[in-house]
Amino acid sequence: AGTGLLSMMASRAMGGEGTVMACESYLPMVKLMKKVMRLNGMEGRIKVFNKRSDELEVGIDISSRADVLAIYIKKR
Repeated sequence: AGTGLLSMMASRAMGGEGTVMACESYLPMVKLMKKVMRLNGMEGRIKVFNKRSDELEVGIDISSRADVLAIYIKKR
């Protein structure tokens, strides 16, 4: 999820409908993302998980499978 830019863009594009969930495994980035969302008035509109997307569990973390999934893969 990084700094949350794409998550905030998705939330705005949805116009308040649906839910945006963002996954970020690096805790310092999660804290930064939450600060960025708060400063942009997006707090509470995006659910942030401090884990990788393949670690989410349906019925525990999320209620159902996602309709859309955007993935960024960092080249090493």
